Amino acid sequence: MSKFVAWWQEISYNKGMKRIFIALIFLWSQGSYPNATSPNFKDSGVLTKDTGGFYDKTQNYSNFIARIVDSDRGAHIVKIHSEFPYIRFFKPGDQLSFYIDGKLKKRRCFGSVRKTEIYNYVVIRVNDIAICLGRNRYLRKGTRIQVNSKILNIRTMLASKQRERILLEKDDYLKQLNDINNWLYASDAEKVEISKRYDREIVGLRKKKEFYLGRLGQKKSDYRVELERSEVLLKELDRKLNYYRIAKQDKKLNRWAMDLDSGIPVKNRPSKIKPKSYDRKTGTVSEFLFKRKYKHVNWRDQMELLLT
Repeated sequence: MSKFVAWWQEISYNKGMKRIFIALIFLWSQGSYPNATSPNFKDSGVLTKDTGGFYDKTQNYSNFIARIVDSDRGAHIVKIHSEFPYIRFFKPGDQLSFYIDGKLKKRRCFGSVRKTEIYNYVVIRVNDIAICLGRNRYLRKGTRIQVNSKILNIRTMLASKQRERILLEKDDYLKQLNDINNWLYASDAEKVEISKRYDREIVGLRKKKEFYLGRLGQKKSDYRVELERSEVLLKELDRKLNYYRIAKQDKKLNRWAMDLDSGIPVKNRPSKIKPKSYDRKTGTVSEFLFKRKYKHVNWRDQMELLLT
C-alpha cells in the first residue's frame, strides 16, 4: 500500500507521467465501451410513436417532476418550475398533491394552483407543508418534488380536443384561402381573356367604322358627280323647253309684229298704250282725269272702248 501511495505521489509531481496516465485511462475506457457514443436502441418498446400532437391514452399526464423555486416564510405559497410542458393547462383552483423526492409517497402534501406563469412556472398554495417535510422543517430551494394532479390529465385531453377543433377551423380557412387564391389567379387570367375579346371587338368595330365611312364618302362623291350631271341636263332641258315653246299671240297687243311680217314700216318696238281723255278747260288729253272720271269701273276696258 505504501508503494502505491509513493508511486501516485511521484505521478502527481511529474506532469508528463500524469498526462500519459490520463491518456491510458481514456484509451482503456474507449476499448471497454466501443459503442458508448452510438447506442443501439430497440425498434419497439423504447421510443413512443408520434401522435401528431394529440392526446395519447397510453400516457399518464397526471404525474410530473418539478423543483421548488421560491416560497414564503411558512411555505404556504410555493413557486415551482417544471420541464413538463403541459403544466401550462393548469387553471387557478385546480387541485394537486406532491411529495418530496426521496421520501415516502405517503407523506404527500395537498394544495391548489394559484396561477401559472410563462416559462413553465406555477404558483401553488400548500395546505400543510409539515406533512411533506417530516423532521426537516425547512423547505430548501431546488428541492425536487413528485407532483400528481388528475385534473391535469383532463385538462390535457380537453386541450387535445380543442386542438382538433382548431385544426378543423384552420383547414376550413385554408380551403377558403385556397378558393380565394384560385379565384384571384383565375380573375387575372379572365381579365386577360376579357381584354383580348374586347380588343378584338374594338378592332372589328373600327374596321366596320372605316368601311362604312369610306362607303359613305364614295357614295357622296358619286352623288356629287350625279348632281353636276343632273344640273347640266336640267339646263339643257330648260333650253329645249324655251326653244319648243308655243305662246298665244294677242293681235291687239302684238300688232306691230304682224306689221313687221307684212313689210309695213313701223318702229322696232311699239310703245305702251296710253289712254286718251279730252279736258275741255285746258283742251288737253289727261290720263289722270280719265282715271278720276272712271274710277268706279275698269278704266282699261273704258280706254279700249274709247280707242275703238
